[in-house]
Amino acid sequence: GDDNTKFGFSAVDTFIVHTGGTTALTVDSSQNATFAGTVTAAGDIVASGQASPTVRITSNDASTGRAYSLISRYDGDFDISNAGTSSLLIDGATNAATFAGKVGVGTAPTTQLQVRGAITTLGDARYNLRLDDATTMAAGVGAGIVFGGQYITGNTTPTNFAAVWSKKENATSGEYGGELHLGTRIDNGNISSDLIINSSGNATFAGDVTVGDDLFMPSG
Repeated sequence: GDDNTKFGFSAVDTFIVHTGGTTALTVDSSQNATFAGTVTAAGDIVASGQASPTVRITSNDASTGRAYSLISRYDGDFDISNAGTSSLLIDGATNAATFAGKVGVGTAPTTQLQVRGAITTLGDARYNLRLDDATTMAAGVGAGIVFGGQYITGNTTPTNFAAVWSKKENATSGEYGGELHLGTRIDNGNISSDLIINSSGNATFAGDVTVGDDLFMPSG
């Protein structure tokens, strides 16, 4: 008969299952279950029966001594942790993702956000990052980037300093002529358009233009 497969009690309030002469499952007095091998589920794994159920998957790296965890929390958040510190938190209410460190797309990042990949071309443009405005079509819609930083001593709250953004030139459906705006911010004011380049390539400056060398003005 099969004398190396069995189940029983290895200690007080401790239930075990042996297969192949090895403990495959241990259930202790706190109802914690420890599996020696891989756990495969054809359906869902559900955590319930307590006020704050949590599903936690942890892997210990013997070479580094670190513990890597995937945690699905009772509040709907999802957390990926490295050595006990959250690396990525996805808010279950808003689906907002917060990264604790640098983010790389197609590469190991050397800055807070780095994207590396094949270039897409459109006319003369070459790009591998695209921003779109989801606002309903109208004159003035367009995506942009704001640049900011800290502005109060001893306070980490940032503010906006400057921006680059695009705009649809008119409200005509099907027309995609666009402008490029570059703006800065005066103290106690808002960001304004300091330089506008329209779809014809004409540039309009809101302030003075200072030239350190000769300025060539073609005739005609």
